[in-house]
Amino acid sequence: MNRMPLFFLLLLSLFVSACAQFPHAGKKDQPDVKGAAIESQTKPLVTYLLDHGLAFSKLSEEQRLAECRRVAVSLKNQSSAFDRIKLSIFIGMEPGCGSVGDGIRLLDTTLENKKLDENLQRFARYQLVILQRLQEQSASGQKLKKQLRTSKANQDALEKKLDALQSIEESINERGAGAPPNE
Repeated sequence: MNRMPLFFLLLLSLFVSACAQFPHAGKKDQPDVKGAAIESQTKPLVTYLLDHGLAFSKLSEEQRLAECRRVAVSLKNQSSAFDRIKLSIFIGMEPGCGSVGDGIRLLDTTLENKKLDENLQRFARYQLVILQRLQEQSASGQKLKKQLRTSKANQDALEKKLDALQSIEESINERGAGAPPNE
């Protein structure tokens, strides 16, 4: 079972928990009524994103791909920050939904919107960090695969040379066994 989707959801939930515990870090003990109002409006959206991501991870691959297509079509019809973030989560969980680069571009577009509320911005930035890390790991994995292929090719070439040397040695030994002793 692929644990990567569960890992991403766990990280996202930790982030949301941390944001909820420190909503006004750096401010003195003054209540921020405006911030509280925004948080009360967007907290359900962030919770919905997490819940939807968790439900997505439990779907079969076919169902996940169908859900990705549905959200992608929705984005083409009416692009929303919420759907861009949701699709970026899906991309991080299901490679068939798109490339990690696609997910990063979706989040970059979302974060360009200066009117996006603070909680969704933080959530999008956090998802961006996750996708960037996933992209780095993928690049490292590709590099390791290339090194493995090169090492395997070198090993095969060395085995052929060793076989050739063993054949030469056997040939020399056979000639030496059949030749009369030198006196």
